[in-house]
Amino acid sequence: MFTFFIQPLGLASLLLLSVLLLGACSEQQPSIKQLPLPAVEQHSTVPDFSIHPVVADKKKAFFDFLRPLVIYENTQILNDRYFVEYSQQQLTNKSTLTKKERARLDKIAKRYKVKKDFNSADYWRLLLLRVDVIPASLALSQAALESGWGGSRFAKEGNNLALLRFSEVI
Repeated sequence: MFTFFIQPLGLASLLLLSVLLLGACSEQQPSIKQLPLPAVEQHSTVPDFSIHPVVADKKKAFFDFLRPLVIYENTQILNDRYFVEYSQQQLTNKSTLTKKERARLDKIAKRYKVKKDFNSADYWRLLLLRVDVIPASLALSQAALESGWGGSRFAKEGNNLALLRFSEVI
C-alpha cells in the first residue's frame, strides 16, 4: 500500500517530500517570543472621577482609565515569562545564555524574589509560577476597592491606585 503511494510521485517529488520532512523534523534554535507593548497615554496624576455624578459613568471612566495600564503591565509580564521559558529551554538543551540574557534573567528573578539557581527545577518552577499575568478583571476590581473608585486620599494626593504609584507605572 505504501509503494502504491510512492510510485505515482516520481523520483523528483519523492526527493522534495523527503527534504520537506527532514526540515520539519530537524531541531530549530528556539526564539524569544515577544509581544509589542501597547501604546499607553502617559498620566502624571489620577483623573478626578468625582466629576461624574452618575455612579455608572464614574465606574466606566475609572475602568477606561485603568484598563490600558493593566494591559500594558500584563504585556510586560508576559514578555518576561516568555523570556524565562526561552532561558529555561536554552539551558535545558545545554545551550548558553549571553551575558545580556543572563543579566535580564537575574533582574527578573530578583524582581520576583526568586533565589538564582539555574540548575534547580524548583528555581524554574517557582519563577514561572510568579512571573504570570494578573487577570485584568482582578486588577481592576482590586484597584476600585483599594482606591474607592479613585476617590481616596491616596489616589488623589499620592497618585496611588491599588498600591501602585503612577510615577512607577510608566
